Amino acid sequence: MATNPMHQFEVYRIGPEIKLGAIDISFTNASLFMVISSLAILLIFNFGSKKNSLLPGKIQLLSELSYTFVSKLISDPAGSKANHILHLSFHYLCLCCFVICLE
Repeated sequence: MATNPMHQFEVYRIGPEIKLGAIDISFTNASLFMVISSLAILLIFNFGSKKNSLLPGKIQLLSELSYTFVSKLISDPAGSKANHILHLSFHYLCLCCFVICLE
């Protein structure tokens, strides 16, 4: 008997039900994976920027390459006039890009 392939995309509650009026703010499996991916991003960039050296280690190289990749991905299509605006919102856009890639 074939299983349902959409089963992996079901969102279910983890823990108790939390409601604020009509809004359900319970912790779900999707929330869990977003927290895990955000922590992974923060740890990679934190460990990558701890020790500055002339020859970068593997984690530092990973963090620098990913930062450069997102920077080029955002700034090249926008052109030189939009670089100031993109510089202000780069950290938000970088986090969004990495969360989408890890999900």
